[in-house]
Amino acid sequence: MFSNIKLYLGGLAILLLALPGWARPSRTDTAQWDILQSATIGNTQLKPGNYQLKAHETENTVDVVRDGKVVAQAPCHWIQLPKKAQDTEVVMNKKQVVQVQFEGKTEALQLQ
Repeated sequence: MFSNIKLYLGGLAILLLALPGWARPSRTDTAQWDILQSATIGNTQLKPGNYQLKAHETENTVDVVRDGKVVAQAPCHWIQLPKKAQDTEVVMNKKQVVQVQFEGKTEALQLQ
């Protein structure tokens, strides 16, 4: 009987050690984005203004928020940068958002 208690306590200890990994909330990276001319993210054309880009670590989409409302959502995937980004930067190609880098992070969003 004493050996069964040790076995159960050992199993419980392993579960408790693994719990922080399960309970860890997903990270959300955000970027403030002020655009002076119209721009496109995904299939949505945005007017000039102040926006916030929100990307969740576990999702393959980025939300574009203006005045607290999601005004666009675009598919994306995470890529590894060769070094940490020095600044938060929205990279564009011909008014189309192609990448979002976050200050101090070695991962960036690549838009499809």
